[in-house]
Amino acid sequence: MREAPEFISADAVLDAVRTHWAIDVDVIEHLPVGFGAHHWRVSFAGAPRLFVTLDNLGPRHTAESLEAAYTAAGELAAAGLEFVLASVPNRQGRYTAPLAGHRLSCVPWTGGKPGSGPIDTDDLAQQNAKALAQLHATPPPIGIPSWQPRVGEDFGGSLANLVRTPWQTGPYGERARSALTQRIDAIRRWTDTYHDLSRRTVDHQWVPTHGEPHTANQLITDHGIVFVDWESLALAPRERDLGTLINSGYADLAAPNWEMTELFDLEWRLSELAEYATWFTHPHTGTASDRSAFDDLITELHRPDWTRPPTDPPSSPTPRSPPPPPEGGPLCRPHARNTVHTHQPSIVVPSLSRLPRGHCRSHPWRTHPQHLHHRPGPRRHTGSSVAYTPSTTRAPPWPATPFPSTTVTHDILA
Repeated sequence: MREAPEFISADAVLDAVRTHWAIDVDVIEHLPVGFGAHHWRVSFAGAPRLFVTLDNLGPRHTAESLEAAYTAAGELAAAGLEFVLASVPNRQGRYTAPLAGHRLSCVPWTGGKPGSGPIDTDDLAQQNAKALAQLHATPPPIGIPSWQPRVGEDFGGSLANLVRTPWQTGPYGERARSALTQRIDAIRRWTDTYHDLSRRTVDHQWVPTHGEPHTANQLITDHGIVFVDWESLALAPRERDLGTLINSGYADLAAPNWEMTELFDLEWRLSELAEYATWFTHPHTGTASDRSAFDDLITELHRPDWTRPPTDPPSSPTPRSPPPPPEGGPLCRPHARNTVHTHQPSIVVPSLSRLPRGHCRSHPWRTHPQHLHHRPGPRRHTGSSVAYTPSTTRAPPWPATPFPSTTVTHDILA
C-alpha cells in the first residue's frame, strides 16, 4: 500500500523480522508501493538487506496458500532455477510468519534495474522466453497451488445487482459505479467467454507458472534477469505467463495457444474489475492508492478486447533454427494426491488482498502497464526462438492443492 499501516508500527515489524529470521538488522523504512500488502526496506549498518512484505489474508490467499507458494518457489530456486528470487526461510524453516493477523515474508535485497513497461529489446525478450521455458519444463514441486478461475460464472449478474444502489462510500464511489454500469453488458460477455475458455484448460498441459512475470516483477542484473513476487506461483497452462511477451510483439518466441492466451487476458481484466468493485463499495478517502485504483478501473473497462496479433512475416527465406529444449526435465502431471475441484462460490468479488495489475508486490518499483493497452505487431529480431518441451500428458482442470478462489460473497450482496 502507498500508506503505512495503522494497525502495526514499523518497530513491531522490525522486531518480528529479528525474532523469526534471526538476521542482524537495525533500520526499517516503509515503502509506499503496491496495493493490498505493505512493504518495508530493512537495512543493517546503512546497507539494505531485506525487502519485507506483510500480506493480507483472505479469499485470495490463506496462510497455507502463501506458505505453499513461497515454499514451492524456494524449491524451484534450490533445483537450480537461477532466475527465481525466492523468499528467505525463517528459523523454523518456513517462508512466512504470523504477524497482526497477516503473514510476514522476507526477500533478499537484490541490486538490479527494474522494468517499467513492455519488453523493448530482443535480448530481454530472449531472456524472458528462455527463463519461462525452463520454468514451464520443470517438474512441479509437491504442494504447489493450482490455478482456479478467479471470478464466478455469475459475475456479470452479481455486479449488475451491486451497481443498482448508490455507492456513497467516498470520492470515487459513484464514479466507479457509473463506469461499471455503462459496461455491464460487456462484462457479462467477457465473463461468459472466460468460463467457456476455462473449461477447455482440461485439454492443455499444466505446468509451474509465475502468474505475473511482467517486467515490473523482474530485475535486470549483471548476470541476467531474475523474477520476483512468487506469491501467485501455481500450476496452470503456460499461457498464464506469456502475455507480456505476446503483447510486446514477441509471440513467435512464446508459441502460445491463442485460446489460452485469451483466457488469461480476460482473467486479468475480470479479476481487476472485481477487486475495484470491492474497493469502491467500501469507505475510502481519496488517497493515492484510491486514485490509482480508479485509474486502473477505467483502463480495464475501456481497453480494446483481446485479438490475436498478426503473423510476423519472415525477415529472410532461411528459417531460424530453435535451440535445444531448456534443461529441467519433462513436463509433469500434478502429484497423484491431487483431485479435481469444480465447485465455484456464488458471488464474485475478491478481497482487497491482491495487488491490482500494474503494480509489483515484492519490490520497491512501481507502476507498470502490465497489460499493454496497445496491440503492437510482432517485432523483427535476430537470434533463435526458444523451444518449449512438448508433452502428451494432460492435467485435469483445478487440481488440488487448489489456488485459493477469489470468488466470495460481498457483504453488500449477502
